Amino acid sequence: ILSDIKKHYKGDIDILEEVNLLDKEGLIRKVMKKRNSAAHADTSGNRREFNKEDLEDMINDMRSLLFRLCNIASIIQKNSRNITP
Repeated sequence: ILSDIKKHYKGDIDILEEVNLLDKEGLIRKVMKKRNSAAHADTSGNRREFNKEDLEDMINDMRSLLFRLCNIASIIQKNSRNITP
């Protein structure tokens, strides 16, 4: 989705900056790694349980991720209002 946003809004610096921040911070990668770790068994066949710290880290990463995505959506919405037909 982010690559589609980059292609579609390649001329919009504000959007590209937000998308690049997502890439730089690695938020999506971090969230997916923790999710996959919790959802799948390890090589011994045991499921990995999250401790409180893992859960808090994931929540903070999710908040940051959602904040960045909302920023992107807000910029797109604001810019679409400024376009004259």
